[in-house]
This record gives sequence, C-alpha cells and structure tokens, in this order.
Amino acid sequence: MLAVLVYIIVFKEDTERRRLLTKRFGEIGLEPIFVDAIKGSALSTEEQKKFQGMSRQIWAKEAFQSNAIGCALSHFKAWNLFLEANANGAFVFEDDAKPVESQKPRIKGQLDKLWANAAQLDIVFMANRQIHSKDTVVASAKQGLCCLKYSGVGAESYFITRRAAERLLRNPLRLALEVDTLMHQWWLNDSKILYLAQPLFEEDGRQTLIGYERSEKARGGKLFLSLLRRVNRLRWSIYKRLKFPSYLKSIY
Repeated sequence: MLAVLVYIIVFKEDTERRRLLTKRFGEIGLEPIFVDAIKGSALSTEEQKKFQGMSRQIWAKEAFQSNAIGCALSHFKAWNLFLEANANGAFVFEDDAKPVESQKPRIKGQLDKLWANAAQLDIVFMANRQIHSKDTVVASAKQGLCCLKYSGVGAESYFITRRAAERLLRNPLRLALEVDTLMHQWWLNDSKILYLAQPLFEEDGRQTLIGYERSEKARGGKLFLSLLRRVNRLRWSIYKRLKFPSYLKSIY
C-alpha cells in the first residue's frame, strides 16, 4: 500500500518557508512533498487569457487575478502528481497551513482514517472557517464529518481522492472560477464535499504568497454581462436549493 501522500504548495525559492513547514509537519508525524508553486504573474499572456474567457465574465465581474491563476495551476499540479503516482488520494496544503495546537495529538490518526476510507470520499476540508455558522452547517456524527448547505471558503488544507481530482481537472469551470470556489461548491463540481466537524488545520496568519492581488474589471458590455451574471446566479441558486435534500442523502 502506498504511504500517505502529503503535498504542500510553496514557491521553490522560499527556502525559509520550506524549512518551517518541514519542521511544522514533522512534529505531527508527516513528511511533506513540496510542490513548486506557479507564479501567475510570470505566465505568458496567452496562458492567462485561458482564464479570461466569456465563462469567467458570466461568473464574475472581476477579471481572474494572475495570482489566483497561479494558485489554481499549482493545485492542478499537485492533483496531477498524485494521479501519476497511482494513489487513491492525497492531502494538499497551501504554504500558510498549520496544525491547530489543541488537535495535534489526533491529527495523524484522523488523516490515516481519511486515507483508509478514500473509496467512500471525494473532498474533505480539514479547516473550516464557518464551523460556528450553525444556520448553514448540517452536522453528522459519522466519522466526525459535516457538510455545509451552501459553501465554505479557502483551500489551505484538504483531502482529495482520485475520482474528485479527475472530475475537477475535466471541469471547464476550472478556467472560470478560483480553485477554492470551485472545490467548495458541490453543485458545480459533482463531488461530495465534507468538512471535519473539528478542524485540524488553520491559517498561520501569514499572507500566503500564492494569494490574491488587486482586481481588474472584466472587459465587455457592462449591461449585457451584468444580465448574464444575474441569470446565472438565479439558475444555480434555484438548482442548489432543489438539489440539497438529495445531496444529503448521497452523503449520509
């Protein structure tokens, strides 16, 4: 059986951060594999244009930021690495992820449990910024997992299986939405999206270098695109409200 795969996305030149992350994850019994982050601002104009098509303008008023493009491509790179390794899943972290201090003793055991149950899972987020939003969280005692009625945010720490990674890499919306937005929205990615009821990881407070920069307006007819975005939001709003009961049944 393959050893548990733990990938951390970090820039190749950030040796200080790599030393810190090696120590941080080593303290909880994990040996990370570093994935060289892709710098969006260094991409060619042609490469960036792939993320600025009509699909993007239908989903968002702002142009796809270059750092967000680099972030998305970095996550895609991590997924392809574990698929090439013929693994059933992998744990993926961004460079600002850190273990929740009070959870350190149980992290390795919880990750081993997720790894062992990969066949029943798609994506499990190990951090949850909305854990206290009781009106949007539907909890389950099963394996300490829960789901959100709408969607969470962030992709600093998660477990992803082969099935989910393959679906996301085929999803045309990967070129229209930020990677964390697409991953969290179960009604768009055809995967079961779960969260640990007790988060194991959190952001360390350092602004990730993979993050976001200033926004620019998308080009095109403002009125026409605004109308398209409204119709698109209404369409998916209705869909997810109708789909949510059956989505829950597919999980529990």
